[in-house]
Amino acid sequence: MSEQPQQSGSSSNVATQLGYPTRTKPRVQDTDYYGNKGIVLPYQTYQKTIGPQLIFNQELKDNKDYQKIREQLLAKRNELLAQSRQQSYAPLMDLIGRNKDIQFKKMWSNKPSFEEWKKSRKNP
Repeated sequence: MSEQPQQSGSSSNVATQLGYPTRTKPRVQDTDYYGNKGIVLPYQTYQKTIGPQLIFNQELKDNKDYQKIREQLLAKRNELLAQSRQQSYAPLMDLIGRNKDIQFKKMWSNKPSFEEWKKSRKNP
């Protein structure tokens, strides 16, 4: 008896050696619909599409007038956002303050006597 111990083997290999049919289907190769052959775009495509956009973006960054106008617009936008935030929170804060005052006045203006307070409690 000269059996050699097998070091490693996938379950499908072991199953086929023992004579069992394998249940899993072999993987189907994914079809590449875009013809990119992987992730890297060919240089021609890069030059046609991405290159001009990058050049245009760089020109805008270098253009001083564009930068000035952009900064002004951003400042205006931030100012408007801050205003809208203040307007949305202001009435709420006002109400909170008023409610506190009203509750405080109610509590201390007409204090119930000890007997009334004891009656008003749910579980004596």
